[in-house]
Amino acid sequence: MKKISAFLVSIFMLFAFTTFQADAKLFKKTQTETAPLEVEQTQDATIEENSTEKLTTESENSKSEEATNNEETTIEETTTVQEESTNSTEDTNNEIPVNNVSSQISDIPNDYWASTEINSVVKDGIIPLYDDGTFAPEVVVRRVDFAKWVLNALDNSTFQITVQNNFSDVNENTEGYETILRNDQLGLIYGYPDGTFRPEKVITKAETNSIMSHITKDVPAGETVLTPYVDKNNIPSWAVQTYEKTIRYGLFVNHPNPNELLPNKDLNRAEAAVLLYKLRNALNLVKKAYKSETILSTEHLNVTPLAPCNTVQITDKRIIVDQGNVIKVAFASNFNSKNYNVGDEVHFYAKEDIRTQEGTTVFPVGTKFLANIETLKDPQWLNKNATMTIAFKSATLPDGKCVEMQANAFENEGVLVSNKWEKPLLWTLGGTVVGTGIGLATGIPSDNTAVGLAVGIPTGVVVGAGIGFLTPGVNFGATQGDEIYVLITAPFSIYTCTPEDNS
Repeated sequence: MKKISAFLVSIFMLFAFTTFQADAKLFKKTQTETAPLEVEQTQDATIEENSTEKLTTESENSKSEEATNNEETTIEETTTVQEESTNSTEDTNNEIPVNNVSSQISDIPNDYWASTEINSVVKDGIIPLYDDGTFAPEVVVRRVDFAKWVLNALDNSTFQITVQNNFSDVNENTEGYETILRNDQLGLIYGYPDGTFRPEKVITKAETNSIMSHITKDVPAGETVLTPYVDKNNIPSWAVQTYEKTIRYGLFVNHPNPNELLPNKDLNRAEAAVLLYKLRNALNLVKKAYKSETILSTEHLNVTPLAPCNTVQITDKRIIVDQGNVIKVAFASNFNSKNYNVGDEVHFYAKEDIRTQEGTTVFPVGTKFLANIETLKDPQWLNKNATMTIAFKSATLPDGKCVEMQANAFENEGVLVSNKWEKPLLWTLGGTVVGTGIGLATGIPSDNTAVGLAVGIPTGVVVGAGIGFLTPGVNFGATQGDEIYVLITAPFSIYTCTPEDNS
């Protein structure tokens, strides 16, 4: 009878451990909710009522059927193209302005170094595409082109011209004639000492930095800000102070080597896009004389006190979210890293309104966030868990408005990874359960349960812990609705008026 009892106890303990292991993943997932599905339904209903845009989302992961079922999102947007003026005195250059573009320009892949900035400035009508739909990022920029784009970035391209033409190489038939006069009237881009403007001349990076410095508020800088840059001695003498200022403000481009400025390099369209994207989202730094947009207030996103920055600029046209802000988003579906590859999309959503402390809604509940997997490392022996980094590319508001953005996971230096103690702990607990069962099974028949437990429990703990620490780690996983903190790595804008109002 004692042997039968011991056998039954052992069976019960083993069953308990098996059940415990099967439910282990649920142990850490305490945030599972049905709210995401309700949010999706609410959002879909809102979008269907919007007669100007169609938004349907679908994303397929070919790696496994499980991942395919987890996430389906596809975006179909109506593209609005505005024809450029046929006035022969303004810029044509085989370009078309576009106020609303898809997230993929034909010659700008998602992983292009300036993809986010290019898509943003094109969508905002700051830099136009060519008539074949390409951006041509490596094409160099003429002075007349940059002059017009700066005015576009400042929303100041249509004011009345009150000055006379004083440039000897410019007349009413010159391409960009009105743009050149507006620049002269504002004092944005100066002419040369010989009285020429040289609209066709290619502009250099040093010249563009001089413009950025000229139109922004004065700030103490000093030459020490130039120390990290290996080619600081190549900066023209007339541009040294302008670089000190623009570096302090972050209004410069240092690609591909972050420690190299290349001041005498001809500016290309990609670099212009990055520079004007930064300027566009640093309106608070621009002198009042050069802008038509008005800052109404500065508010604060206090999602976490650990955020490097929490300021949000509210203007009469848009909401500018400053670099360093942190927001909280939730997984749109169950996620397991073993089903994904580098480059795959991961979808998130806002479980509730993301508001400033003062009450302005930045991202309404149901906003959808798109990220791509940048790095992915499988679990390794000795309990090394899988690691993953993601890069956020865009947010789609419930009304269908798409916002280009740059962001990464905030905690753990941007690396998503499961708790390294989870598996060893589970195995140790499981080993303890099994060891206890074995101890009882051996101790009950001989009426020496204490000895059996004294041997079984330590043995189970050691074996369980050993398996937990020596075997490969676990994949990164999340349940639908699990939230992560997201760090905004570059400022971006959410317009509160239509694209036509921005022109």
